[in-house]
Amino acid sequence: MRAKRCCTVIALTVLGTTNIAWGQNQTVPRLVATDVHEVPQGQRWGMLALPVKCDPDGNLYLHERQARGGSLLVRVSADGTQITKFDFDSIENLKNAWLSDFSVVEDGEIFGLLKSGGAYTIAQFSKDGTFSGKENLSPDLPANITQLVALHGGTFFVSGTDMGKEDPKLSGAPFNALYDQRGGLLKQVRFRSDSAKQGKKATADPAGNSNLAITLGNAVAGDDGNIYVLRLSSPALVYVVSPSGQPQRRLRVASPTSSAEPISLAVSRGRVAIVFDDPNAKDASNGRVRVVDSQNGKLVSDYRLSKELGEVLGCFVENTFTFWRADSGLLRIVQASPQ
Repeated sequence: MRAKRCCTVIALTVLGTTNIAWGQNQTVPRLVATDVHEVPQGQRWGMLALPVKCDPDGNLYLHERQARGGSLLVRVSADGTQITKFDFDSIENLKNAWLSDFSVVEDGEIFGLLKSGGAYTIAQFSKDGTFSGKENLSPDLPANITQLVALHGGTFFVSGTDMGKEDPKLSGAPFNALYDQRGGLLKQVRFRSDSAKQGKKATADPAGNSNLAITLGNAVAGDDGNIYVLRLSSPALVYVVSPSGQPQRRLRVASPTSSAEPISLAVSRGRVAIVFDDPNAKDASNGRVRVVDSQNGKLVSDYRLSKELGEVLGCFVENTFTFWRADSGLLRIVQASPQ
């Protein structure tokens, strides 16, 4: 399922790049559903947008775009019985702002990246859904930001595309940076070989983003404290960055088919799970989950997706995967393991 989705400069030194080839004739085990929860009984869900994220307790966080405009974030427990809402529309002067991304920290606090007009705000909610504060990012921000990762110590990593304000030739080029807790720019982070037009044609989306490899990518905090930045490209590229903004390495993971693209990732206990979707495939059973070592990118395991799983990975712990799927307005959480 696809979503309707003055500073110090640091350059990446690629410590080890691994290109994993797909064996067309090898037997690939299938992930099958072991538990399914409907969430909740009788409630109708609107349009859900990527990404889906989870916390250490296995709760899923879903971004529901409201029909009237604006955004609502919903936390659903792993068994589907508990729901907590984080209403970004309730924030003064930010009603109908677009939730570009969000980040969940270990204690359950939520940080949302909101865009209203050309300005960006990071809003904070407590674990119980209570709004607790906001900070505006630097007003001279030269980029469209689409990814946010909240870090220990109150800093934030963001990723997006340059708007070309200072140099039109840079329009669509990658923009990665660290911001402090007051919204001030600390440093810009550059990845070597992170091409400005990588993976997708430079056709701007409605928000003005001209590099869809970045716009439709993903960024998450790993349980090792590092930041994992996924580009929507083939092969999939995952850049690993330390909490201080120091690039560590690049993982290069081949797509399972020539037309497959990475749509989401999750990180757990030294493993990176990437879900690949093939837009030319007839159904979700042609999707793949590829698990690689977070240190060197070596293949750990490959799994085919069963039709009942859907394609959106929320949580990944060892050999247990949690997906969600929407059927006729009903949401189902599906836990799966290798067959």
